[in-house]
Amino acid sequence: MKIKFSWISKLLLLAVVFLTACDDGELRVRRHSFSITPASPVIVKFNADPNQILLGESTTITWEVSGADSIEITSVGKDGSSPIHVETKENAGTVVAKNLTADTDFIITAAVAAGAGAEGDVAPKGFSIGAYPPKGEDVAIGGKIGDPSGSSTALPSTKTITVKVVAVEEVNAMITADKETLADGESTIIRWSVTPEDATVEVLDDQGVAAEPTYAGDDCLISDPTELLERGTPTDQVPAKGCAVVSPLQSSVYTVTGTSKSGTIGSADVAVSVANVEIFAEIKVNGVKNAKVFSFSDPLDITWKAEPAGSIVTIKANPTAVSCTPELPAGQAVNYSSASCVVSGATEFIIEVETPSAGKASDTANVALGETNVGLDIRSDEWAFPGEEVSLEIKAASGTDASQIKEVQISDLSAAGFIKRIQLPTAGLVKVITPPEGIRVKMVDTSDHVTDYGVMVRSVTTFIENVTENADAITTLSFDPNNKATRFAGVQMSGWNTGKLRIYKNGADIDIDLGAALKAANSIGSGWVESFLDEVIHYFPVNAISVRPGNSNEIYVATTGGVMISDDAGKNFSMLTPARVISSNGKDYDGSHPTCRGLELKGSKATFKKQIVNLKQVCDVEISKSGRILVATDMGILTIRDVQAFRNKEAGAGVIGRPSEGQTAESSGYLTFGHVVDDVICVDIDSCSKAFAAADNGIFVSNDGGETWTSFGEVSSRAYELKILGDTIYAATESGIYQSPIASAGWVKMGVDSKVLSLAIDPTVGKFGRMLIAATEDGMVVTRDSGATWSAMNVDGISAGDSVALWANTSQFGGKMINVMFGSGKNIVFGQALVGTVAQELENSEYEEALLSAGADEKVVEALKTRSSK
Repeated sequence: MKIKFSWISKLLLLAVVFLTACDDGELRVRRHSFSITPASPVIVKFNADPNQILLGESTTITWEVSGADSIEITSVGKDGSSPIHVETKENAGTVVAKNLTADTDFIITAAVAAGAGAEGDVAPKGFSIGAYPPKGEDVAIGGKIGDPSGSSTALPSTKTITVKVVAVEEVNAMITADKETLADGESTIIRWSVTPEDATVEVLDDQGVAAEPTYAGDDCLISDPTELLERGTPTDQVPAKGCAVVSPLQSSVYTVTGTSKSGTIGSADVAVSVANVEIFAEIKVNGVKNAKVFSFSDPLDITWKAEPAGSIVTIKANPTAVSCTPELPAGQAVNYSSASCVVSGATEFIIEVETPSAGKASDTANVALGETNVGLDIRSDEWAFPGEEVSLEIKAASGTDASQIKEVQISDLSAAGFIKRIQLPTAGLVKVITPPEGIRVKMVDTSDHVTDYGVMVRSVTTFIENVTENADAITTLSFDPNNKATRFAGVQMSGWNTGKLRIYKNGADIDIDLGAALKAANSIGSGWVESFLDEVIHYFPVNAISVRPGNSNEIYVATTGGVMISDDAGKNFSMLTPARVISSNGKDYDGSHPTCRGLELKGSKATFKKQIVNLKQVCDVEISKSGRILVATDMGILTIRDVQAFRNKEAGAGVIGRPSEGQTAESSGYLTFGHVVDDVICVDIDSCSKAFAAADNGIFVSNDGGETWTSFGEVSSRAYELKILGDTIYAATESGIYQSPIASAGWVKMGVDSKVLSLAIDPTVGKFGRMLIAATEDGMVVTRDSGATWSAMNVDGISAGDSVALWANTSQFGGKMINVMFGSGKNIVFGQALVGTVAQELENSEYEEALLSAGADEKVVEALKTRSSK
């Protein structure tokens, strides 16, 4: 019988089979569920600015993250450094990583907190949804297999950035000029070196113009600018070590700049000054601008002046002269400045002077028929101080009739109406007291025609600076050899003055911290409290101020305890070398020793070995252009061959002047060792290969740059100061002034019987001989005839003279600028005068303008205006 099942029966049968298939009889069901896994945080921004820096610089790290609960930023340098470590919940921010020392990786890690997730079956935006459980796994309902949590933790996000650190290369630059002062149209060679050698180099003047062409190698061994231009091979690029020829039309500063591959820059500069003498033309007939003659048949004396030297000169006579011997210049440079001419009638002489760089200048002089045939020949010094007695030699000019001179009028402060009236030919040598406006000479002939010869002797205009408030006295005066407009004064402050020295530069005070420098150099003895320094040692004067030739920024100051140096024109000072007295055995110092200018310096009595018992006093310091330094102390001269090498502590760059163990000062050639040396002076400022020294045991000479010394003759008393001019050396001593040839000792007294502390000499020989000014214990005295006669100088503000300095230099206006300083007590008197033919004809207002044009101090001009108004 065939059995048939309904579809319902079939369904029930399948259900039973399914339910009985489990071995444990437990009812199981399969269902699908979902795990909701949070997505990893998103790092929107993570960077470093800048991403390349120099060693030791900083960078800024910036981040921005979304979907993170915590953020950590770590750093690892290639040298093991870790400049920053940041842990924060802020999703955006910045942090500065400072002073990076190597390439550095910065790592950001953004994370979600453990267990954080979404609830329910709907996945929030940003989260992924995946099937659960995995295929083939069962979930028991109410049975023995547990439920999953339904959520999981996202993986953290990370990112790394690297900051490149470039090592800083120090760039060193140096530049010099073979000649730092040039005549108009002259050339010089500038030489430079830059390290590292792969640096990019440029050499520019202060107008931004490149020095070219440039040369390198053996070409730079050539010393002649013309030869270098002719024989040298120009380089394609500016070399790290090279040279160039420059021909500045005006004073210029040349700067060499080196830039390393890392971007570091180093530079140096050198100033090359051009003696910009303004073009000048002057012509006279018989010594005056408007000459009168008794007859045209007599030859005329035509004289002229053309500046600068080498100018093109043209002189014309209108109408043309009958004859001139030699012929008048006609458009050429000439080496003569006078001619004898015969004219046929009233004539105008015209001079034109021309240079390529300075343009043209002209002048005229006339001759006409007068009722007399007269003229004067005048001989006098060019300048004097107000109230000083000077001599003029006045006589009738050659070929003229002295009987036709009615009188000669000379400005004289002591004469009635301030005019001295004399008659020729009996006048001869005339003594005159210099008025404040100078000495003017006029001639009146028998026709009552007045001929004005101008101001023959210019008076120095002075002003007084009382710059020594809280100071005891002026101690030294000097000028910058590179710039005569810059003047210095040193003072003795009251006692220790808390370790502060003081100098003055053009009247402005500069304080120098000697105390800090001594302490840094370990030159303060044990137990030396402020009261000991102030009350016992007490004496801390500025004994000398020296400026290095060719570099006005480098200033040296000599004082008790050492030499101070400035590299920035006096803004900052440091100790070059300390000068202290150290006991060798604890028994060799009794508490004091002789010091500069005959004084005594007190200290501590020696009680143990290596004790600092006192400070040496540096009486003077001399620096050459090459960098050799001679230090005159109260215990001998010490020499430093190369100041830069000494400062860099290079091997062999020590101090010379102390005998080695087992040697004596005599056997070593150190004849000044152990003696007070008040002054030292170089014969040549470039190298100081030859020098002289004034010590308490005599005057000495060195022919090896101050390394060894021999006696240079004998004077009857101790010398305090030496001066050199030309082939002669002068000595200011306890008993007067002496002179000797430099070549061999042969001292001769020049006069003055009192103690002379300081000496100044006019470099120009005057009409009657050499001019010297001496500062004595009794006041200032002067000679204008090489010491044959001396007279007292009554300069306002000066009594007993402690120091005097004088400098004469060619001015930009033409002629010669006189600069002179006196120091006495607490006063500095500074004065200037412009002299020479160029200034002779000027009236007061014109002279004031000429002084300014010549670079005079504004205070001098103001004093002149005040004097003129009175």
